[in-house]
Amino acid sequence: MKAKKSLRLVLGNQLFPFRDQQFNQNETIFMCEDFGLCSYVKHHKSKIALFFSAMRSFRDEALRKDLKVIYYEYSQDFNKHYCEKLLDTISSGGFEEVVRPGSSDLFKEVEINNQKKYLWCTFSHDQIDLNFKNPRVLLFFIKLIYLYLKHGIKVFRLDAVAFLWKEKGTNCLNLPQTHEVVKLIRTLLDNYNQNTLLITETNLPNLENLSYFGNGDEANAIYNFTLPPLLVWTLLM
Repeated sequence: MKAKKSLRLVLGNQLFPFRDQQFNQNETIFMCEDFGLCSYVKHHKSKIALFFSAMRSFRDEALRKDLKVIYYEYSQDFNKHYCEKLLDTISSGGFEEVVRPGSSDLFKEVEINNQKKYLWCTFSHDQIDLNFKNPRVLLFFIKLIYLYLKHGIKVFRLDAVAFLWKEKGTNCLNLPQTHEVVKLIRTLLDNYNQNTLLITETNLPNLENLSYFGNGDEANAIYNFTLPPLLVWTLLM
C-alpha cells in the first residue's frame, strides 16, 4: 500500500526542540519567514533576527535528518502573505492529478473575518465544495436527508457524487470513501422506508458509472448521461 504523504506546518514563533518532535519520511516540513509574523506587533530587529536564526537552525537539523523541507527565506517574496506561499506549495504538489471538468483554478481565495481563506472548487468558483471529512458536515447532511424523509420525499439524487471525497495525491474521483458515503446514505434510506429511491449522477465511462450500484448496497438507479441524446437521435433519425 502506498504511504500517505503529508505537509507539516512549523511556525517560527512556536518552535520546540527538534529532539522533541516526531517526523517521518512521508512528511514535508513547511516553514516561512513571514512578514505577518514580524509585523503583527512591533518587534525589535534583534528579536526578528533571532526568530529567523532559530527557524534556520531547525531547518538545517531537519535536512541533516534527511527530511524534506520547503523553506521560504525573507528574501523570497517577503511581502507575500504566508497563506499565499502555503497555497503555492499545496497547489504545486499533490493536486496535479485532480480530475476537473472546468478550467478555473482549483482553489478560490476569499476573505472571512479579515483573513484570507482558500476554498476548493471542483467545477467553478461559484460552486464551493464541502468537506465531508469533517464529521459535522456529514452529520448535517444526514439530518437534512432525515428532514426530507419526514416530509415524504422518497427520491434522492446525489449530484456529481463521484467528486465528493478529496485525498491529496489522488485524482479525487471515485475514491473508496465516496462509495462508503453512498452506502451510508442508502442504509439510512432503506432503514427509514424501503420504498425510497437513491439515484447517483456520475458523468463517467460505463464501468465507472456502474460501480455506483456497489453490491446492491449503493444506488438504486444511476443517471445515464448518454442515454437521453441517443434516444433523441434514434427518434429523430
